[in-house]
Amino acid sequence: MKYTLILILILLCGCAVYTEKRSEALSQAVYATAESIKNARFDKAGPYAEQAKRLAYAPKTQITVPPIITSSTKKIEAINKTTVVKRGSSNVNTGSKINTSIIKATSETEEDEQVLRLVIPESLKHAKLLIENSEEWNELLQTKKFKEQLEVDNANLKKLANDIDAELQKQLKYNNQMVIDLNNMQKKLVEKDLLITRLYITIFGLILSIVGGIYLRIKGIL
Repeated sequence: MKYTLILILILLCGCAVYTEKRSEALSQAVYATAESIKNARFDKAGPYAEQAKRLAYAPKTQITVPPIITSSTKKIEAINKTTVVKRGSSNVNTGSKINTSIIKATSETEEDEQVLRLVIPESLKHAKLLIENSEEWNELLQTKKFKEQLEVDNANLKKLANDIDAELQKQLKYNNQMVIDLNNMQKKLVEKDLLITRLYITIFGLILSIVGGIYLRIKGIL
């Protein structure tokens, strides 16, 4: 019984230490996701959220967040055109610019187009959209500051992913070892129960032998 309690305490302590390490990695991933959204870094919010998802247990009831898809029929296309007027032209001020709009109507029977809407928090309404691997993105990659920032971001994400990989491997190893220890403990308990049962049978047999001998002596048989 003493060894059983010691084994259980060791397992509980090991579980507590592992849970603390796992919670640290999960907390880092969750906080990094929140900070990415707050700072309009949705390019990193998704990957960090996926890392957090790897450590989190699947919920019994999952909350779904469906995309927002709207129908958009293109009936009017406006092309903004800026006309630069040369100096000396008549009927206009010299050096002025005139903004005109050429409107083209499309067919009334044009089918609706399904559009996936990108929804951002109101706090980020002032931000300008930057798409990964776009022409503007590639231009920014040529700048030292932007390139170094991305290198640090990617390094942090890679480090967290490696830490989570290590924690998941530890979890698998720990669970396997725990199963082995529990099986060994159960085997020892069964062996102990069998030994106790044999002792009880032996003691009961001795008692019966003593009682039988006393009875036979009383009867004068022995």
